[in-house]
Amino acid sequence: MRLRSTLVGAFVAMAVLGVTLTPAVATNHFQITSENSQPVPERSVEFQGTTYQVDSFIVADTGEEINVSVSGPDEAYRVYVYNSDEQLVDSRATMGNDTFTFDLDGYEPGSYAVTVYQAEDHEAIVPLVVEGYNVSIDAPAEVGADEGMSIQVNVERNGTDESPGAVSAVVSSGEEDLVVDATGSDGEYTADVGAGRLEGGNYTVYGLVQGDEEVFGRNEVRGVSDSVSLSVRNATTTATRTAAPTGTAEPTPTVTATATPSDADETATPTEATGPAATETEAAEAEESAITPNVENQPETTSGSGPGFSVVLTVVAAGLAVVLWRHRD
Repeated sequence: MRLRSTLVGAFVAMAVLGVTLTPAVATNHFQITSENSQPVPERSVEFQGTTYQVDSFIVADTGEEINVSVSGPDEAYRVYVYNSDEQLVDSRATMGNDTFTFDLDGYEPGSYAVTVYQAEDHEAIVPLVVEGYNVSIDAPAEVGADEGMSIQVNVERNGTDESPGAVSAVVSSGEEDLVVDATGSDGEYTADVGAGRLEGGNYTVYGLVQGDEEVFGRNEVRGVSDSVSLSVRNATTTATRTAAPTGTAEPTPTVTATATPSDADETATPTEATGPAATETEAAEAEESAITPNVENQPETTSGSGPGFSVVLTVVAAGLAVVLWRHRD
């Protein structure tokens, strides 16, 4: 896999027009459109020292006819078609807005360029790909940024007996392209995009086939699929946020386990007293014993139960006194 800073339209255009010169900006007096055009996010390309804004390219098969429309000032100009060797292969001359038909019979599969030429300058340019392969792709409509995905690229020969030199999938954000090499055979190829390779956002996905022949330092484009849309969800922090409450909940069982008031209950349970006062006394003694367990408190515990016994003796003594008094009388 390799990251490139151009998108498929620019990639195709540079394969057709790859000349490295100090650029000047085109005046854009003219605009080229075609019913065979495939839109791409706008990018800058260079041709013969001038920078052009490209937002589409024309895709056609060998032997087809394409219609090219030109809009611009009411002045004389020419429409040129160049092959990958920058050789002029067709032209038209006209004035003002006009539409032209070009017969691609005899055109070899590969990369071309359609330009508007006026006053010794190319005023507009659109890449043209004469396909040697029919290309289609199968990609998910949505995927998470932290998930991987596979893009299926299907390739069928069209006007050529040659096997594809290279097959790839292009994932374009409009600012950056991720070009992923596809592997396979017999017309079925797979491009795997690893998890984390794409940030959250909307993307356009293309399939691309290139031949073995190099054009301007890179393999010539022989086929391009229709584009499909891909939505990449941002990698959320949901997992991190749910883990935090789990950690803070741990002290709860710790507090419960540390507080053990049941020990005091077990100490108070064996008492033989049934009255509320005795229960309170025993609970207090249990608490006191739990806090300061020392031997000197044992006599105090015995004397603490003494008042009840003294009352009984007093009552018995009083009863005997009454009996003896009556006996004396």
